[in-house]
Amino acid sequence: MKNLLLAAAAATATLVLPAVLQARDGGIIVQSQRAAKQVWVTRISRNLDWNLRNQAKMGDDPAASGAVSVRFTSAPDGRATDLSVVRASGDQAVDQAAMKVVSRLKSLQPLPDGISANQRFRADIIYASNHFELIDLARDLARDHAAMAKARPAGEAPDLVLTASGSSEG
Repeated sequence: MKNLLLAAAAATATLVLPAVLQARDGGIIVQSQRAAKQVWVTRISRNLDWNLRNQAKMGDDPAASGAVSVRFTSAPDGRATDLSVVRASGDQAVDQAAMKVVSRLKSLQPLPDGISANQRFRADIIYASNHFELIDLARDLARDHAAMAKARPAGEAPDLVLTASGSSEG
């Protein structure tokens, strides 16, 4: 996977309540929880993208293509912990590569207001050999997300979803 495509991130179940931040100049910035979550999601997604690019540079990316969903939580020190594959690609090397990308995340801390310490996260990692395959795999993931949402027990909180993708096209 030589060239990585732009990665997108999406957060689910956000609230619109203000969060107060301290500006560098000592001023106060009021930001909605939704905006604070989006800033956090963007930061973590960029870290996932960096891990994907680094994996490719090190020659550690899988030769095969596939889409993998890795569920995890945040340890008190901010590390991704309790990793498990909740949607396998069908290729063990692809699944293991995706687990490495998530396990190498920098600190998830500080979590923004509205994200609890016991929040479950899901990273969707797509390895594709070209743009068309990337689109097909992303569509498959979207169908799987819809099925998982329908099957989720009533009252169970949804995972906060992060998506990263790479393509060897270039």
